[in-house]
Amino acid sequence: MVRPPWPVLGLSWVLGQVFVREVGAGTSASEEALLQRLRDSDGAEVDGTDDLQLLRTCVSRSWWTAARAVVARTHKGGASSELELLQKEVTSLTSDLKQTADEFSAFSAATFRDQTQGLVEVNCAMQWAQNSTFVFLGVKYATRWSAPGAIEISDVSVNITPSVFQLEGFGHHSSIRKRYTIDLPLFADVVPEQSSWSAASVGRMTATFRKQKAERWARLPKATSKSKHQITSWLDMEERWADENVDEAKESKSKEKKAKKETVEAKKETSPSAKKEKGQRVHTPWRKKLQRWWKQMQKLMRNNWPHLLLIVPGLLLMLFAGYLFVSPTRDEPEGDLARTSTTGSPGELRTGEDAEPSDLQKATAQQLATAEVAADQAEAEGS
Repeated sequence: MVRPPWPVLGLSWVLGQVFVREVGAGTSASEEALLQRLRDSDGAEVDGTDDLQLLRTCVSRSWWTAARAVVARTHKGGASSELELLQKEVTSLTSDLKQTADEFSAFSAATFRDQTQGLVEVNCAMQWAQNSTFVFLGVKYATRWSAPGAIEISDVSVNITPSVFQLEGFGHHSSIRKRYTIDLPLFADVVPEQSSWSAASVGRMTATFRKQKAERWARLPKATSKSKHQITSWLDMEERWADENVDEAKESKSKEKKAKKETVEAKKETSPSAKKEKGQRVHTPWRKKLQRWWKQMQKLMRNNWPHLLLIVPGLLLMLFAGYLFVSPTRDEPEGDLARTSTTGSPGELRTGEDAEPSDLQKATAQQLATAEVAADQAEAEGS
């Protein structure tokens, strides 16, 4: 009979021991089968090495009831050295298991946190106040200022440009991951380099914008239409700057009045009527009115000259005809002249028909008669 060499026998013995341990501890079909095997071996001699292998198998397969049974059996019949070794193994296994579980939990949370697609978008609510040089903004991660919102926001991105304020972040509310945004065109330009933002209380943030011009804004958004964000007044901040705002309003009104006055004076200085040369006549209001009327008449005559060519000759003819009709004849009858000379003018007052003429009337009648005779002689000589 040929015997195998000693190395082969040694290797076979080691493999046999490993096979026995695997069959005895690690190849159990289920936790219940392992528990039944432990109950059947109750009262037998305890092998510490076998219990360590059983414990590793139970922990790796999450058979916690069987693991408790293995530990209880070792404490019941094992030596003190075996108990100490088992305790160290339990501590090591649970520590590794906890570390693995924490790493898996962190991986899962990071994976869920990085989700940015298909999320519900929330337009954040805002409150604002202002003074002469700054705009103060409060942001709440909710659709309305009085409504509950996200407690904490991650991956916050803020962009402040001269004309727009933008914010984006991700948070959870009611166990739902949501995307919180702000896209707000501002009423006027700001200075981004001198503007800032910071996290405030839980679920809120604040921002401060430096105005490019020291003036009061009529509103926060640029558009006059209704904004998709809820924007209300920041009452606490307004009370804080109330005195300054009142002084600012008074100063603004005085500046506006002064500017208007300077504008009026500048217009007067630059207008042609204001540049009067020395010795030039200053037109009075009635003279200006007359000049304005004359310009209107010239314009009217330029626009209606064909009609004037017909109207003006007609008016002249009418005036001439009226003159001829109204004026007395040059030659009067002698009887009328004699009657006029004796009775005087028709408008003269008399006391009666037979009253005697006065000396003045007689002299006047004599002069008229002499003038008439001289006129007749001159006419006779000329003929």
